[in-house]
Amino acid sequence: EALDNVDQDLGFLIELKFPQKTFSGVTEASVEHAYSDKNRYVDLIIEHVTKSARDRRCMFTCFDVDICVMLRRKQNRFPVVFANQGNTSHYTQYKDFRCTDISLGIKVAKAEDLYGVSLNCENMLNGSSDEECIAQAHAANLITFVWGTELKHAENFRALEELGVDGLIYDDVKPRIRERELLKPGSSYITHHY
Repeated sequence: EALDNVDQDLGFLIELKFPQKTFSGVTEASVEHAYSDKNRYVDLIIEHVTKSARDRRCMFTCFDVDICVMLRRKQNRFPVVFANQGNTSHYTQYKDFRCTDISLGIKVAKAEDLYGVSLNCENMLNGSSDEECIAQAHAANLITFVWGTELKHAENFRALEELGVDGLIYDDVKPRIRERELLKPGSSYITHHY
């Protein structure tokens, strides 16, 4: 519905949700049976988005590496970004180490010819070595997005820009536009086009 009703000039970052096993061995959500066929799941999404997006710029992202690889192999119209948790204390940690090790996630994204990575900003803002991963991603010619609860604080935007991120993924856009005027022409947050 959003693809049909929202202005075509607005690009979409479409996150595919897929239940994953956590370190405790529990599978996210109690709907594992509804997602038993990854192939069919990806095919349906690609079919719908391709049909409904028309000329809209769209990008796919997912925390499941296999879903990202399928999206990349099954179509070449929409870029694919691998979402990575890194070392987190805010979220339930996934069991798949490709999703919890930022450096490995970057290597996987490069090897699978993905457009970029979406990294949890939690550790980057605390001065940990994860900030080096932005340079690693750029050296691999990957676009870097960041996401996380810390983005609710406007002062973190500039710190992340100084680290060299290419884009921010966050909710509640209106207050950020007023506070930081992020969408002015020439802003680094809107200069990356595909």
